Amino acid sequence: MPEASAEERTEKELIGQPIQVGAYTLRPVAHLHERLDAPGGPSYGIVWGYARLEPVAVIVDGPDGVVRRVAITNPDGRAARRLLRAGLLAAAVSAGAIVASRLAR
Repeated sequence: MPEASAEERTEKELIGQPIQVGAYTLRPVAHLHERLDAPGGPSYGIVWGYARLEPVAVIVDGPDGVVRRVAITNPDGRAARRLLRAGLLAAAVSAGAIVASRLAR
């Protein structure tokens, strides 16, 4: 009998090495998303995973001593995710229509 799935998920905020730009010090901030899964348990022999590093902000240390966190936005990425969702919705509706038409025969 196969073992239960062994799944590990990790989400971390990582702060990069400081970069000096004139009188300012910049530190990049990213989110690390990791997932490792062994369906059927580690002894089953199949393991898969992924890691995604997403830049989210820059910490700016100004010459006046004020520290600011500036968010990084990705409007192109948001637009791409919306298009993907719309495409998946259209595919699901089409598949449902095909199934319904075949059941109606």
